[in-house]
Amino acid sequence: MYRKVRVADVIDTDATLPFELGRYALRAHFDFVVTDREHVPQFAVEFDGPGHSTIHDAKKDELSRRDNLALFRVDLRSSQDRSGEMSFLGYLLHLWFLAPFQEMQARGEIPADEPFVTSGFLRPDAKNTPCCWG
Repeated sequence: MYRKVRVADVIDTDATLPFELGRYALRAHFDFVVTDREHVPQFAVEFDGPGHSTIHDAKKDELSRRDNLALFRVDLRSSQDRSGEMSFLGYLLHLWFLAPFQEMQARGEIPADEPFVTSGFLRPDAKNTPCCWG
């Protein structure tokens, strides 16, 4: 996971992009970008706190849509929501990485009794993870 990543470093800003959107992508940033192990962006998270501009939000939404990048918007209320020990953002990560894990189990690539541990997908050297979902 990376924080404060320039939009143009995540989104393809090819020649078909309208000038104003391309210019905005060079100046704006995503709050967080989650990548795979090869650093390919998987999705971005935007914290919609006080002072957020709906005009700029719409531009990020459009850039993400054009590039097929999932963009999750979180406000103060939703960022504090919890379900048991899992935060809302933890829940998003859980859902994002759970589907491929289940597909690998169905193909027999992962044992059926193997627990799903989110941090195992994020860092291959993760140790002493406090929370497991499975």
